[in-house]
Amino acid sequence: MMVGRLIQQLTTQQQWEHQRDKQLRAVTAIHDSLRSQQDQQQDINQRLSKQLSDTQHPLQLRTLHCQHLETELASWVQLAKTKDWSLKPSPSPESIKPS
Repeated sequence: MMVGRLIQQLTTQQQWEHQRDKQLRAVTAIHDSLRSQQDQQQDINQRLSKQLSDTQHPLQLRTLHCQHLETELASWVQLAKTKDWSLKPSPSPESIKPS
C-alpha cells in the first residue's frame, strides 16, 4: 500500500509540475510578446520624436523671421505716424525718367 501511495504522490507531483511548466511557458510567451510590443513602441516613439524635431527647426526659423518682419513693420508704422507723408508731392509718371 505504501508503494501505491508513493506512486500516486509522485504522479500528482509530476502533473502539478507539468501544469506549472505550462503556465510558466505561457507567462514567458506573454512576457516576450509584451517586450516585443514595447520595443516596437520605443522605435515608433524615437521616429516620431525625430520627425517632431526635424519639423520644429524650420518652424522656429519661420517664427523668428515673422517676428523680425513684425518688428520692421511696426517701426515703419511708427515712422509713418511721426512724418507727414501727405506734404510730399508724388512724382508724376512723366517726371520719372528711365535711367
